Amino acid sequence: MAVTVERKTLIPIIVLIMLAILLGSHFIRLNDIYSNSRGGRTMAEVSSAVIVVNGGNIIQAEFSDLYVRANEPDMLISILGSGAERMFNITVENVNPSLTIINGSVPGSIKNGSNHVSFTTMVAPRLVKTITFTQAENLENFTFVVLGDGRDNPDIFQQILTDGGSFNPLFIIILGDMVNSGTREEYDELVMLMEASSAPVLTVPGNHDIKNNGRVYYSQIFGTYYHSFDVGTTHFILLDNAKGDVDNAQMEWLRQDLEQNNASSILVFMHIPPFDPRPDQNYAMTDTNNAQDLVSLFEQFQVDMVFSGHIHSYLQETRNGVHYVITGGGGAPLVQDLPGHHYVLMNVSNENSTKKMFLV
Repeated sequence: MAVTVERKTLIPIIVLIMLAILLGSHFIRLNDIYSNSRGGRTMAEVSSAVIVVNGGNIIQAEFSDLYVRANEPDMLISILGSGAERMFNITVENVNPSLTIINGSVPGSIKNGSNHVSFTTMVAPRLVKTITFTQAENLENFTFVVLGDGRDNPDIFQQILTDGGSFNPLFIIILGDMVNSGTREEYDELVMLMEASSAPVLTVPGNHDIKNNGRVYYSQIFGTYYHSFDVGTTHFILLDNAKGDVDNAQMEWLRQDLEQNNASSILVFMHIPPFDPRPDQNYAMTDTNNAQDLVSLFEQFQVDMVFSGHIHSYLQETRNGVHYVITGGGGAPLVQDLPGHHYVLMNVSNENSTKKMFLV
């Protein structure tokens, strides 16, 4: 895991140093928050201090208060100080405090909640302060939960979050379609449901999530539309194919990510499956050529497993060495009575990975 943190550290610090050189003492904007090209708000200007977050989404930034939602197990916060020494009060949501190590906080300032942590850090004038989050457990042996399509049935959805959290997973991954129509009200209700989760929740967008103005709300809450990270020797890739395809920019990013990866296991998560394993059914990515290109990349770089939702059932198939799992039973109306609403528990160890489906 130390390799991941080191790789993330360099770019934010370079960005902050360049900003310091370019802006000097004339940098006086207040409370501006900027988005990146993959979604999420990862940079803020606050009263001549500059904040860059890698692995999380800035929810709110004020003079000395910063609120961040983590979207990866490791996270880095870099702060370029203003003209005077300043104490920052930082709250990071969507973390498991018992499994997290924080470096860079003021000693004795850390206060843990059920799924968040608060602390203070001191930033010297015009210097870069870095705060790192790393996982405390043995990362060669861990569990995580996968579910898809939790929309339309908040009771089932919340029950899955509760049941899955009882295994003390490193995180829960939701494969999109968490809301029905992409409204602000639906997303507000979704956040309330997720706040009760005892485990961090990671997401990819689904086709229902991006309806109306949903893509904007999704980005404001959950951050990036697609990204990747490592846990031990396992590489996680979360993709955005909510529109039925993976656009050119994302395909290029994916190829580069796979080329640079040296993990022993690769797991991919997205909403819409590249193909429908059911005979005479085709409820899959709408751009079939793009889907085939995606499948070819998975095969070329020996991806181990691909998880998707969209089809409200539990299906699996192995093609050319890649194991595809469809788990869309998180609460939405089922396309068949069996197996019923469900989720998947993954156990990862040095020797192998095991998968088990649980009914709710």
